[in-house]
Amino acid sequence: MSRKEVIGFNLSGQHELGMSLILNNPEEVIRRRPVPDKWSMFEHYAHLVRYQNVFLQRVDLILSRKDPVIERYSAETDPEFTEWLQMDREDLTQRLVEDRFGVLIHFQELSPAALKRKGIHPVYGPLSLLDWHEFFLLHEAHHLHAMWKLQMMSRGAGK
Repeated sequence: MSRKEVIGFNLSGQHELGMSLILNNPEEVIRRRPVPDKWSMFEHYAHLVRYQNVFLQRVDLILSRKDPVIERYSAETDPEFTEWLQMDREDLTQRLVEDRFGVLIHFQELSPAALKRKGIHPVYGPLSLLDWHEFFLLHEAHHLHAMWKLQMMSRGAGK
């Protein structure tokens, strides 16, 4: 498989793990913060859904401007993130599915030239749109792993 095919494959289904984790656990489990200053499963999920929305905007920026500087995203400084935390898990899941469809279709339609367009990351420097999509998936995987660990902690795994 080519790198583009691998990224497309993961864009098409990786998010479903988050949906499963959030929809198949009781509300008290997904809202619990086992470590008080760390996010709950729900907060990780809301972040993923919000960040996917931000990511779509970033892709559009990279396509519309030459080598734009892409500021580092931080949920703590995002005034809209609080609103996403107020949504219930069903509404978040609906947004996740809708926006992921947009991310996937947009990605599949990008020409080879468009995939080479760059956005400047403050730490990693110039990244092509192919790199940005890979970064997006790895960021998502990190949060999915955190959600999975929180689920296991709620079951008493590792005691």
